[in-house]
Amino acid sequence: MYRIKSWPSFFVLAAAVFFYWKPPLQEMAGEVPNSIYDVHVKDISGNDVSLSSYSGKVLLVVNVASKCGLTHSNYKELNVVYEKYKDEGLEILAFPCNQFGSQEPGTNEEIKETVCTRFKAEFPIFDKVEVNGKNAAPLYKFLKSKKGGFLGNRIKWNFTKFLVDKDGTVVERYLPITSPLKIEICSIALCKLVYRVDRHEAETAPSQTIWSTQHLDLFLEEFDICSGLSKHRGCICLSSCKKIK
Repeated sequence: MYRIKSWPSFFVLAAAVFFYWKPPLQEMAGEVPNSIYDVHVKDISGNDVSLSSYSGKVLLVVNVASKCGLTHSNYKELNVVYEKYKDEGLEILAFPCNQFGSQEPGTNEEIKETVCTRFKAEFPIFDKVEVNGKNAAPLYKFLKSKKGGFLGNRIKWNFTKFLVDKDGTVVERYLPITSPLKIEICSIALCKLVYRVDRHEAETAPSQTIWSTQHLDLFLEEFDICSGLSKHRGCICLSSCKKIK
């Protein structure tokens, strides 16, 4: 459940939803990809990119805008998150969108200049897309089909965020007013813990679960995870098992 921590920001978002929200019936579903790794996109320079190239990475997918009231704080905090977790397997994928208040009106070249020069973003920036309606990008059709939102599946405003684990499962959707610093990029997402019993592998925790540090500590103690390789019951870790915030 969402917790409101900034009431002024919430009321701004509510007003935006009131003026820009459209009934779900106007949303044409179209063909929804079976997997995020089936999706092909273009980067900000127009090059084709298959999202299968991010297989094994944790993804934070964000629809961004350069002239929004949330722009400065989100880019600043996304930079902090990316710097902190990029070596742990996190990628932030930013998709410019002009559907909310026409707050991303520039060309790709202008957007790239703004993002890279003004906001110093080092994470990947992609081609401008639509996230709602009949021309919605396949990526956003997929994300919305997996994680609905308040008053329907439609994206309500700039800087809606989706967290995708290393296996391509959409584990959470965050409101535009959710600070990137408040998103738990936890080891259960970054590090898929499994144990092997009689040559069969089974997940030790639901992929939809976001674990707090306290729960993660208890989890690691219970299964005796040690430096990514346990001596107990053949428990293994598929990537680095560092404690994360």
